[in-house]
Amino acid sequence: MLKKIKKTMILGALMLASFGLNVPANAESEASQGYSIAKLEAGKEVEESSIFNLLMTPGEKRTIKVTVRNDSNQPITVSDDIFTTYTNANGEVEYTSQAERYDDSMKVKLSDIAKVRASDLKIEVPGKSQKIVLADIELPQDIGDGALLGSWYFDKEGQIDESASSKGTSIKNKVNYAIALKITVNQEIAKPELSLTSASIGLSNYRKAFFAHLQNPLPALMTNINYEGYVTKQGETKALYQNDLEKRKMAPQSSYQFPIFLKAGEFKAGTYTYHLRATTTDPKWEKKTWEWTKDFTIKADDAKKFNQQAINDATAKTNWVLWLILASVAILLIIITFIFLLIKRKKRQKETAAELLTQKRMLEQLLAMKDK
Repeated sequence: MLKKIKKTMILGALMLASFGLNVPANAESEASQGYSIAKLEAGKEVEESSIFNLLMTPGEKRTIKVTVRNDSNQPITVSDDIFTTYTNANGEVEYTSQAERYDDSMKVKLSDIAKVRASDLKIEVPGKSQKIVLADIELPQDIGDGALLGSWYFDKEGQIDESASSKGTSIKNKVNYAIALKITVNQEIAKPELSLTSASIGLSNYRKAFFAHLQNPLPALMTNINYEGYVTKQGETKALYQNDLEKRKMAPQSSYQFPIFLKAGEFKAGTYTYHLRATTTDPKWEKKTWEWTKDFTIKADDAKKFNQQAINDATAKTNWVLWLILASVAILLIIITFIFLLIKRKKRQKETAAELLTQKRMLEQLLAMKDK
């Protein structure tokens, strides 16, 4: 069987772990792709680093720059844009894509006030050369204190050729860059805030889960968050399902659905209570802990729908086993039929050979009598 193995690497320019961007650098992959990104001077910063960690004031304008370097002999085309971070389904800060929908608390997105110049959204860099790319930042006059967070994302075109899969096995390294971009307006906020807005049921990658809908409404990155959650029947204390997560993050003014998975269990209609504790030891503030309880109701129709759609549903597992048995029986019948036809064919061949041998002997006898 012909296969094509695709490997994607997001390479960061030594991103700060405190920004929640932990991306590996791979020198071999970088060299094979032949291009790199480097930050240039950006004006006043919170601290000097290889990312953009800017300190700005309301109404201020600034231009930031990077160098796109092509070490290969062939020309390359690189697309780039400014992304606004969000909190992904794993409870991590996502720098390498845009959210389908941002939280209602976000009034100003980084991508709204930081723009790559139109002429630099797609750049061509000749072989063995480099180009400087610019992005302009303009803060609103009425913007409040706190942090805006995102990235300057670069993608070299033509790194994956799907048609190559027909030629055999090949390994393609897709190398992108995401330089973290943080703008602190005047100062960080004084203390963090986190709220549980609702609880519900649904699917996460086709796995059944109870969800606690959390919101970080402030312009502040939260790190080092530990979660402890469990679900009970309303009015009872026995935990039906539970889940713990450690060292998670939340992007500024974003939401996160903390999951408690049912595994092989099934949703059942009724009224339940979500119990959740969250603790942050982010070094920007003193240790802070929140505790919530939230009642919610599972309707029979919703329970049936999600139970049927989930891949970890007990009924679904039974169906898979049934299909596997049926498929095995079908394959066995095909094999038996093939063997039967093969035996029948060989028997027919033997009978034909015997008839030919008999006819040959009779002919020989006739010829012998004729000679006499």
